[in-house]
Amino acid sequence: MGSVLKVLVLAAIVSFIILMALHPPESKKGIELFLYFASCWLILTIVLAFIVTFLMGITLNSVAAAKEFDHGVQRLWTGQSDTKKWAAVPSTIAPDKAFEGFHGQEDAMRTVTDTIVAARQGLQTRPDGPLASFFFLGPTGVGKTELAHRVAAFMQQSLVKFDMGEFVDKHTAFRFTGAPPGYIGSDQPGQLAQAVDKYGPSLVLLFDEITLAHPKIWDVLMGLLDKGTFQDGSTGRWYSVQQKAIIIMTSNAFEDQAEELHRMSEREVRDLLSSNRGWQGVVGQDFPFRKAFVGRIGRIVPFHPLSPAAIRAIIRDRLNTSLAGVKQKSGLILTYGDNVLDRFAATVHDAKYGVREIDCII
Repeated sequence: MGSVLKVLVLAAIVSFIILMALHPPESKKGIELFLYFASCWLILTIVLAFIVTFLMGITLNSVAAAKEFDHGVQRLWTGQSDTKKWAAVPSTIAPDKAFEGFHGQEDAMRTVTDTIVAARQGLQTRPDGPLASFFFLGPTGVGKTELAHRVAAFMQQSLVKFDMGEFVDKHTAFRFTGAPPGYIGSDQPGQLAQAVDKYGPSLVLLFDEITLAHPKIWDVLMGLLDKGTFQDGSTGRWYSVQQKAIIIMTSNAFEDQAEELHRMSEREVRDLLSSNRGWQGVVGQDFPFRKAFVGRIGRIVPFHPLSPAAIRAIIRDRLNTSLAGVKQKSGLILTYGDNVLDRFAATVHDAKYGVREIDCII
């Protein structure tokens, strides 16, 4: 239901209550009384709707007003919060098998596991920060999100994923950080605080497509990366994930330079992320990360485009999983030979869209 219609419906309800509380003129009866009541109701409804819209427009721009009203009415009518835009994914993989079947990104996997193991043994330069933090950088569908899931399985922690494309403007960013007094949603914690409240500080926080988020969120994450703490904007409460949480951010930025990134040092990649020159053409924001933000990220981890060998291995795994499902549900036993793998591999020889393309073809 559109925002305008919602305003009108609520205004109509309030107008009806007001008119019912008033006594109609005794001189009007029958159809005359009905027409009098209907006309007064219509006029009062329009006036109230105009006043509400005008007052919202004073403090919010028109687009934000529509969005904020939608969220408030949804909570009023359904009794449910609409602020949950994150998903928690429990791990079903044993820790000792967490990285089995993860193909094509051995360098990234080694960097991540070595960093986490070292941190768990106390080898850290910022003991008051999170256990570890990473920025996964690479083309779509090459395993960035999958590696985050494997990390959660390795750590035996819940993975909480935030789609940062849901927080592109100031008002949607408040749902993540917590809305200040006077804004809709200020009666409950932000989504980041809700996740920590529910799962505790020992969790894997995945911020998918971080470049799409509003810069206000970058500021909150900067404190999280530095001290392992953040303050909820609604409640004012401080939260700590020091030495417990693993923070992972992903981005498709610079996907056309994926191979080049591997030949660059981490310092050079950080310079690219924090410079106007490097940021040109990156979808999401018109200005780069602050150097202070980039400098607080533990490891920058570039991902390779999938190699032919990795594509073939992934196809084999996906086929085995699919055929096992057919056997379980239909009782049919299907097999395939190397020629089938060759045909599939030839079809997706460059895997331009990564593993998702392989899944679609199968």
